[in-house]
Amino acid sequence: MRGYRVEAASGDQRSGGDNREPHIEGDVPARGEAPDKPDLREMGARALPWLLVLGVAAAALLQAGTPAIDIGRYLAYWCLGLTVPGLLVARATVGTSGSWPEDVAIGAVTGLGLEVLCFALWSVLGLQQQLWLWPLLVGVAFVAVPGLRRHWRISSPRPLPLLWSWGVASAIMICTVIVRRTAFAAPLPPSGGAYYQDVTWHLSIVHELTRSFPPQISQVAGEVLRYHWFSHVHLSAAHLVSGAPEATVVLRLWIIPLLALTALVGARLAVELSGRWWSGPVAAWALVVFEGTNLLPVSGEAGIVFPLSPSQVYVVPVFLGVAFLIVRALRGVRLRAGWAVLALLLVAVAGAKPAALPLVLAGTGLAGLTLLVQRRRQWLAALAVVGMVAVILPVSLLAVSGSDAGSKISLFDFVEWNPLYDRLTGAGFHPASGPILPEGVSDLSARSVTTLALLLLVPLVANLGRLAPLAMLGSKRLRADPAAWFMAGVVLAGWVVYLVLSHPALSQTYFRGLANAVAAVLGAWALAAAMPPAVRRSRRVGSAVAVLAGGTVLGASVVAVGRAVTPRSQVTGALPVGPTPPAASSLPFSRESLTDVVPSFVAPLAVLLVATVAGLVAWVVLRRTTPGLRGWGASLALAALVLGGPTYGAITSSTPALVAFLADRPVPGGDGFRISPGAGAALAWIEQNTPNDAVVATNRHCVTGPARFPCPSLAFWVSGLGGRRTVIEGWGYTSAANWASAPSPFPERLAVNDAAFTDPSAATIERLRKDYGASWLVADTSAGPASSELGRFAVARFSRGEVTVYQLP
Repeated sequence: MRGYRVEAASGDQRSGGDNREPHIEGDVPARGEAPDKPDLREMGARALPWLLVLGVAAAALLQAGTPAIDIGRYLAYWCLGLTVPGLLVARATVGTSGSWPEDVAIGAVTGLGLEVLCFALWSVLGLQQQLWLWPLLVGVAFVAVPGLRRHWRISSPRPLPLLWSWGVASAIMICTVIVRRTAFAAPLPPSGGAYYQDVTWHLSIVHELTRSFPPQISQVAGEVLRYHWFSHVHLSAAHLVSGAPEATVVLRLWIIPLLALTALVGARLAVELSGRWWSGPVAAWALVVFEGTNLLPVSGEAGIVFPLSPSQVYVVPVFLGVAFLIVRALRGVRLRAGWAVLALLLVAVAGAKPAALPLVLAGTGLAGLTLLVQRRRQWLAALAVVGMVAVILPVSLLAVSGSDAGSKISLFDFVEWNPLYDRLTGAGFHPASGPILPEGVSDLSARSVTTLALLLLVPLVANLGRLAPLAMLGSKRLRADPAAWFMAGVVLAGWVVYLVLSHPALSQTYFRGLANAVAAVLGAWALAAAMPPAVRRSRRVGSAVAVLAGGTVLGASVVAVGRAVTPRSQVTGALPVGPTPPAASSLPFSRESLTDVVPSFVAPLAVLLVATVAGLVAWVVLRRTTPGLRGWGASLALAALVLGGPTYGAITSSTPALVAFLADRPVPGGDGFRISPGAGAALAWIEQNTPNDAVVATNRHCVTGPARFPCPSLAFWVSGLGGRRTVIEGWGYTSAANWASAPSPFPERLAVNDAAFTDPSAATIERLRKDYGASWLVADTSAGPASSELGRFAVARFSRGEVTVYQLP
């Protein structure tokens, strides 16, 4: 090992600082001395963990039926069309860490920001099909300009230990195996099968971005889409540059690189904050593997990775890249040209998820206040970030963030998504539409208060490992660091919004998800900061590893014992996140009295309390008899909470997934609405044989059977799997509808559209053409009757099963 970072840049650079990297110690070449060139054996050893990551990812994709040529195309796109240009620009603006994996992390995030900018420019010029030119132009510039050529290499390498690479790479591999079950559940076209409605809806936006900018609503041609669609820009760009089909990108290829980038950027940020190399792998595992402390019999929302939400998966690594640059600025490191990169990434997160910029504002504001109180000049950097957010946020709210879709202030509204709520209250399911408190507990009787307390314990206990690091703000070392206040501000703001905002689709959970991503990195930093000063100054990590391992075993053991002593209960799981909640009567849970549920909470919590008290007593005794243990108590306790509890859940979730992966078992089908093989073939025919800008009329609006309103109008099959705009398809996700089963906000359009199938006439067909631009019809007899007279006005081009595709002459 040639050298690695052990101390972070000082947070007390009152003069404004510079752009230096954190202090390096170890066997590093002296300034001005040429570093030793690594031999082939060392290069191979350093490349091995990343080659294994590629191998596991490729195997998982192949097991899910992904064509090998598309895997190769997408890999080339990520390496050459995104990471390389981003890496070059990042090195020229932000600088280099001296470590290739860390540079790749910040470079790929910068590439994502550049991709959004270039996609917008190319689209305005009508050159989407030539999007492959932008990475080529960046590469040519860094070859042609003498002053930029040096950024192709690292002149003074400062590699992190090989264990860093293995730690981060192992987290990516385990995460890949876990998400394989959910991310690849939908079948690839043209086969039929079950498709979760969100997946086909996201696919329709990706198709739309290949032909219009800003995108229209594919389900209602001509209407502008009000949504945060920058993640779809990334997916559309991936298709345009790589050549992989849109459906293959959305249903298979997109998620693994973004999750890998999340682990890399989180590890980079953790090392930047703590100065300890081992904090990087800890952060990576906390980000992409750990999901929470699974102590109670009811699972709580504690995850960061939402495999069915491209916008959330996309925004997390970019948000962590934003945090990385803001942390440097708050600590007094001069960003110089890095401010431009920060502005670019702020724009990217603003268009990717509305939750991002408010959390940036909260964290930066809190850090700026602490700097003002301490009279440190870095408050000017905080003010600059606040100013940038103040400009970008209102523009993003108007342009790309979408409507509020029924959001309002209502305390603890998320509890309605827990099956325990219905079992104990019988109040039904109506989030974002009740009083200030959920209707089932709003009377504040003794029973209601007890019920609410149990329901609130579910997310709080599940997120113990995320929230415990906030206690380290009591330490002088972190309290004096503005970066700690920034991170804490993000975490606290995310949780406040989660607790007080209600949304009919539970979208407040995305605030908590972003807060948890930052909390995961904060936890790795807090573990490093909790180590005794002598250990922090030392390059030896044996003692630290021993304490981390010991705390992990203790925490996991407590959770295992707590689960073992919990009385058996039917209350398990949680309702799926989505805009189409099942009716209370359809929940697979019987009513249960409070006296039946309370013991299942008391038992594991009692185990936790007994373990805590016994641990404190044992520690006091051992510390007196073994002086060498002094100073390690906080580290051990924090490791038990941050690593131990989540480790138990990670083992239980990853073990069956790993067995299925190693045994090459088929990826199980997911939840969603089924499409017949005939419909799948017809939709694939449409995608391959009609113009990209064609407008299609279809009689399929609801996802189940014939349209009998109110029904969930979430059929996005022609626009998603078929890839074409429709006169009107499913309107459930439009801002005008506001609810999946709402009546159509476009009654005249719907009447004209459906009349073409039930009572076709020359006048109706002409109106479809003239007013809505329709040139194709898709008649699905399972969605409703199709008149035999259609053949007089249109030519049948394809028929399979219950679906016939017509072309208007």
